[in-house]
Amino acid sequence: MTSCGEYGHVEMLRAYAEVEASLNVIDKVIDALPIEFRWLARLVGSSTIAPEAAVSLTEARVRHLWEQHGFDGTVSKLSERPFPVKCDAGYLLVIQLNYVREAILKKNYFPIESRPAQVFLDCKAMPITVVSVDTALHEAAVRAEVAMPITLAVISETFRQSLEVFIPF
Repeated sequence: MTSCGEYGHVEMLRAYAEVEASLNVIDKVIDALPIEFRWLARLVGSSTIAPEAAVSLTEARVRHLWEQHGFDGTVSKLSERPFPVKCDAGYLLVIQLNYVREAILKKNYFPIESRPAQVFLDCKAMPITVVSVDTALHEAAVRAEVAMPITLAVISETFRQSLEVFIPF
């Protein structure tokens, strides 16, 4: 005979295994993404920033928040609910703004005065949309031979589930 406590433990282990498996699949797909989409997917997958909010982030807003709250504090301020910030979440924005975004803008010869305000840009230096990221995620899933449909919303929801399973509030 099993007690309620044991049943709860088994269910918790099952939920843990399911979320862990989903996170592994998501990581595999994100690794197959083109670089211009990869940091956005990682940011959404390591914070509670909504996909729509992440794609619409502007350089000015992020730099202002950096000055006020530091790297990890910026991610917390942008997030929809409090959570223990993964140590690399704040630095994903640093890498995106200072390296990836700059390389894309230089490659496309954008003068400073006409640069797009958004943090996340595609290879043509145009602002990324949720639709363009979801399309890239679908293509990456095909390349990675993953049958599970992956979107920014799925990445976000899986991270939220991982918080509930791994770090109950």
